[in-house]
Amino acid sequence: MKRLIFLLLFLFPLLVKPQNFSGEEQHVIDSINAIIINPNSDDTLLATAYLELSGILYVSNMDTMIPLCRKIESIANNKLATNPTGVVKSKLLNALSGAYNNIAFIYMSTGEIDSALAYLHKSLKIVEEIGDKEGLATGINNIGYIYNNQGNILKALDYYHRSLKIEEELGNKIGIATSLNNIASIYKDQDDDEKALEYYNKSLKILKKLKNKKGIASSLNSIGSLYEELRNPKKALSYYFESLKIQEEIGNKEGISNCLNNIGFAYFNQGEIDSALIYYNTSLKIREDIGDKDGIISSSLRIAKAVLIKGNISLAKRYALQSLKLSKELGYPKNIKFSAQLLSEIYEKENNSSLSLEMLKLYIVMNDSINNEETNKATAKQQAKYEYEKQKLLDDSEYEKIIAVEIEAKEKKQITIYAVIGGLIFVIVFLLFVFNRLKITRKQKDVIESQKEIVVAAHHQLEEKNQEILDSITYAKRIQSAILPTDRVVKECLPDSFIIYKPKDIVAGDFYWMEQKDNNILFAAADCTGHGVPGAMVSVICNNALNRSVREHGLTVPGKILDEASKIVVEEFEKSTE
Repeated sequence: MKRLIFLLLFLFPLLVKPQNFSGEEQHVIDSINAIIINPNSDDTLLATAYLELSGILYVSNMDTMIPLCRKIESIANNKLATNPTGVVKSKLLNALSGAYNNIAFIYMSTGEIDSALAYLHKSLKIVEEIGDKEGLATGINNIGYIYNNQGNILKALDYYHRSLKIEEELGNKIGIATSLNNIASIYKDQDDDEKALEYYNKSLKILKKLKNKKGIASSLNSIGSLYEELRNPKKALSYYFESLKIQEEIGNKEGISNCLNNIGFAYFNQGEIDSALIYYNTSLKIREDIGDKDGIISSSLRIAKAVLIKGNISLAKRYALQSLKLSKELGYPKNIKFSAQLLSEIYEKENNSSLSLEMLKLYIVMNDSINNEETNKATAKQQAKYEYEKQKLLDDSEYEKIIAVEIEAKEKKQITIYAVIGGLIFVIVFLLFVFNRLKITRKQKDVIESQKEIVVAAHHQLEEKNQEILDSITYAKRIQSAILPTDRVVKECLPDSFIIYKPKDIVAGDFYWMEQKDNNILFAAADCTGHGVPGAMVSVICNNALNRSVREHGLTVPGKILDEASKIVVEEFEKSTE
């Protein structure tokens, strides 16, 4: 997973589509809107208000970014022309840096990479001027992202490690997690899966502690992608669906489309082509709506592979050509490589040997530029350099602390001597008081510990019983599912049909039944008395009654089948005196 994060996204509230916000978020939005519509708000306050609003609204309103950023740029530049000083200048430059960062993000999404890099460097220059280390780390990280997508691994690693070093100096947990995640993506691309998983899990651990939903979802998606490459599609799907759930909660369209695309790929790898196409097409529609060219390339390429397997060569070629065209526009060698490889195969199937050879040559050129020995060596070398610099920074920091402590000790030595006598008397009195309180606290602690052991034991027992019940019900579902007609049998009898069966609980009193008798196809959708486990037990009896009515009594008229089934059910329950 490769992504831009921490971009300062400013969104004009009057252009935002209605969304659902928490009470706290809505309160903040209302406060910010009051500042924006107030004609007496000065430029600095207005820019700050847009900055705060961006943190809440940026996920699903990318289309408003360019005009709003131009507005911020105009406000900031006009005010800076008056030569403000101090806090006013710093806030204006901060807003201007954010606007440039956002514009870069849009250019990156639309494939205008040179423009994106130009604006990122403009933003970087400003944060260096105002000494904003956090903004500097963010800008460096984003530049590394672009170089990584262009296949320039050396520059990408350099920028990622520079960003990580600054984030660790600042103690910025989210920034550290982001850099770790981006470095992991490079190891993954270099097929060092063990190292990639190590960095992904380090990043995920930090994000979970911070409860950062967007970051958690992205990390889960990345780990799922890694398991996909390790040919473990079931484990990959579990991470993808967990990520998708969070992305849908926060309304992140880009994240949703990425998860859908990856889920489709997992189904594709399991041979479920039709299921894969459903997820691919849904992902592509979202990416087209938000103008995500990089995402459109991925979805188009995967759809092309799927429809080619189904034998639709012309449709496969259309999607593959679209992928190649956009890949060349963005200048990403990896995407060009995959597009050329697929087109070579398509042209070969069309018996167009010249175009097939041309695409094969393009594939080889791109592949050589990405996977070469120098890149792999550079990865290891950069990692060693980072570890050395990190340790040196820690050693220098510890040495400075020791010197500072020694100086402080010398300055306080004389004062300590004169204070010792008076302090000793105070300490003795204080120790007596502490000793008394310690005895009381120890008794209270013993009581609390004994109560805690009882509560913990009861909790464990409850968990075990609950798990036993849940396991039993889950197994009952497998038994109940076994009495239902299989999809294969239903399709053989009723080709143009489908069944939606969604029990309210794990097991249910609802079931469907089918039997073929004397060239007649009998089908029933049944609802039994009760729900959950009792309903499921009744459903087994009723299913058996229907089977006996047809198989033993040879009935084919629905009314007679139901009459006979009713008798059988009554006979079964009459065995009980209750």
